[in-house]
Amino acid sequence: MMKKAVSFPIVLILLLLVGAGKRLPAQNTLDSLKGILKLQTKGEATVDALCAIGEFFADQNQGDSVPAYLEKATTRSAELDYKPGMAKCLQIDGRLNRLRKNLPLAIEKLKESIRLFEQSGDQFETAKSWFFLADAYDFNDEQYNAIDAYGQSIRNFKQCKKRTAERALFCKKMTAVALWRTGTNYEDDGNHVAALGNYQEALDLFKAINLEKFQGSVLINFGNNYLAMKEPRKALPYYYKALKIFQKINYVDGAGIVYINLGDVYGILEMPDSSLYFLQQAESIFRKNNYEKYIAEVLYSEARVLLGKNEPDVALIKLQESLDMVQRIHNRNLCANILNQLGEIFRRKGVYPKSEMYLDTARALIQELNLKPLLQENALSSSKLYEDWAKSSAGAQKSIFLDQSLQYFKQYKSYQDSIFNEEKEKELTQKELTYAFEKKEAITLGEIKKQQLIGGWLLAGFVMVVLFSLAMLRQRNKVKKEQKRSDALLLNILPADIAEELKTKGSAAARMIDEVTVLFSDFKDFTQLSETLTPKDLVAEINECFSAFDLIMQKHGVEKIKTVGDAYLAAGGLPSPNDTHAVNVLNAALEMQAFMKERKRIRETAGKFFFEARIGVHTGPVVAGIVGIKKFAYDIWGDTVNTAQRMESSGEAGKVNISGSTYELIKKQFQCVYRGMISTKGKGEVGMYFVKPAVATVEEGIPLAV
Repeated sequence: MMKKAVSFPIVLILLLLVGAGKRLPAQNTLDSLKGILKLQTKGEATVDALCAIGEFFADQNQGDSVPAYLEKATTRSAELDYKPGMAKCLQIDGRLNRLRKNLPLAIEKLKESIRLFEQSGDQFETAKSWFFLADAYDFNDEQYNAIDAYGQSIRNFKQCKKRTAERALFCKKMTAVALWRTGTNYEDDGNHVAALGNYQEALDLFKAINLEKFQGSVLINFGNNYLAMKEPRKALPYYYKALKIFQKINYVDGAGIVYINLGDVYGILEMPDSSLYFLQQAESIFRKNNYEKYIAEVLYSEARVLLGKNEPDVALIKLQESLDMVQRIHNRNLCANILNQLGEIFRRKGVYPKSEMYLDTARALIQELNLKPLLQENALSSSKLYEDWAKSSAGAQKSIFLDQSLQYFKQYKSYQDSIFNEEKEKELTQKELTYAFEKKEAITLGEIKKQQLIGGWLLAGFVMVVLFSLAMLRQRNKVKKEQKRSDALLLNILPADIAEELKTKGSAAARMIDEVTVLFSDFKDFTQLSETLTPKDLVAEINECFSAFDLIMQKHGVEKIKTVGDAYLAAGGLPSPNDTHAVNVLNAALEMQAFMKERKRIRETAGKFFFEARIGVHTGPVVAGIVGIKKFAYDIWGDTVNTAQRMESSGEAGKVNISGSTYELIKKQFQCVYRGMISTKGKGEVGMYFVKPAVATVEEGIPLAV
C-alpha cells in the first residue's frame, strides 16, 4: 500500500542549497548585510542591499521579516528606474507569496521577474526565478508547467557565467534539484521512463557535489518507479543503497521510510518474515519521534502480514491502534482499509455483528472514495461473513443470511470480472481493431484488382474499336474514367512518384535517403480506454482522428506511411528529398496537436470520451520502398524510425517531443524547451526538446464534429 519517498519542502532545499555557500552563521550573515546597508545611503547599491536582506529572510523561512525591506527596495527601484532591482524585488515577492500559498500571485510575480532579468541579461537570476516559478507550479499540481519551468531553470543554470567557485557549486546544486523535481513530476504523471532518466542525471550531480541526503532520496524514487512498473525485485537494490547512505549520515527518518518500502516489497514478494522485520524497524524509528502518520501506516501493513500468517489476535491490536491514529490525522483512504480489515478479523473470530458493522462502514467509505480493488475485497469478506453466520442460525434468519451471502458473492464476481478479465477484453478489442483495419484495406485492394480486370477488358475493347467506331468512342470515355479511379486508389496507397514508377516499370526500387524527418504518434492510455468502449465506438473515433491527420499531412506536404492500431507514422523529405522536410513535419505535428486539443474540448463538453496524442519527431537516414507482392505497401526502415518512436514514448500527451538532430534544423523557426538527456529503451540517454505550439491552428476543413 505504501510507496514512500523522502520529501524535502522548498524551504529546506533552499536552506541547504542557498545557505550552503555562506560560511558565517545566520546571525553574523544578517549583521554583515545590515552593516552594508548602513554604508549605502542612496542609489542602486541601496536597492541591492535591501534585496539581499529580504532574500536572506526568505532563505531562512522568516517570511514575516521580508515585507519591510521588500517595500523599501521596490519603491527605491521604481524611483531610480532600476530594472535589475525591480526584477529582484519581484523574485523575492514571488517567493514570499509562494510561502504564503498565494500561488496565482506568486506565478505572476515570478514570470515578470524572468522577463526583466532576461532584458538585463542576468542569466543567473533568470535561472533562479525559473526554479522558483517551477516550484510554484509544482505546489499547484501543474505538472506540465512545472516540468517546462524546471527545464528552463536547468538550461539557464548550465549556461550562465560561473564567476566564482561558490556560484559554480550553487548552479550545480540547483540543477541537480531541478532534475530531481522534474523526475518526481514525471513519476506523478506515470511517465516512469522519463522520471528514471531525470533521476539518473540528478543522482550523478548529487554524487559529484557530495550531497548524500539528496542521493538517498533520489535512490528511493528509483525504487518507487520500479515498484510502479511492477518490477519489485529491481526496486530492492535502490532501497538498500539509500538505506546505507542514510545510516552512514545518521539520517534516522530517511532510514525509517526505506524500512517501510522494504517491508512493502517483501510483502509483495510473499516473504512475510522479512516484511515484518523491516516494518518493525520502521515502527521503532517513528515511535521515537511520534510520527503518527507513518506509525498508522506501518501498523496497518504489519496487520496485513500478520493476518496472512493467520495471527488475527495480534493483527487486531495493531489495527485498533492504527484506526485511532488515522481518525486523528484524517487519512480517509487508510481508514477505509483498516475498517475493512477489522471486519475480516472479527469474521474469522466469529464475532459476526461486529464484523458486519465494520464491513458496512468500510463499504460506504470505499464507495465514496471509489477504491475498486477494495470493493472486491469487501464483497468477498461480506459474502463469507453471511455464509458463516448462516451456519450458526436457523429458520428464516438462516435463509436471509444465505441470500445476503449469495448477493455479495455475485458482487464479488462482478468486481473480479471487471478487474481480472482486462487482458481478455484488451485482446478482444485489439482483434476487433485489426479486423476493421484489414477489412478496410481489403476493400481498397479489391477495388484495385477490379480495376486491373477492367483494364484487361478495356484492352480487348480497344481492338474491337477498329471495327466498331461508335463502340470505340464509348469505351474511350470509360477507360479514362476507370483509369482515374484506378490512379486515385493507387495514390491512396503509394506516393505519387513511386506510383508512377510502378505503373511505368512494373516495379519500384528501394532507396536510401540521407535525411528524412519521421513523425510517430499514438494515443495516451489507449489500452485502458479501449477496455471501456465498444469496438465500434473506438474504431469510429480512431478513423475520425486519422482522417484529420491525413488532411494535415496533405496540407503540409508530408507523406503518410502507415497506421498500426493507434499509432500513426508519417515522414517528410521522401520519396523526393527536399530542404523543408523538418519544418513541414513540425508544422504538421503542431496542427495535429491543435486538432486533438480542440476535439477534446468539443467531445468533453458533449460528455463523450476523447483521445490525447503523444507525438515524437526525429531526423536521420532511412531506407524507403515497396514491400510485398500482393498488397503493395510503401514503408520506411532504419534506426531513424525507431528513434522517432522513442521520442513519442518519452514525450507527453498534447506535446511534440523532438530529438537534437531535428532541433538543429528547426531551431530558428520554432521555440523549443530543452528537456535534458532522457533515458530511452535501447538508446541510452538522448537529448530531447518540446516544441512550443506558437503557430499551431486548426484549419478549416479538418473535421471536429462529435
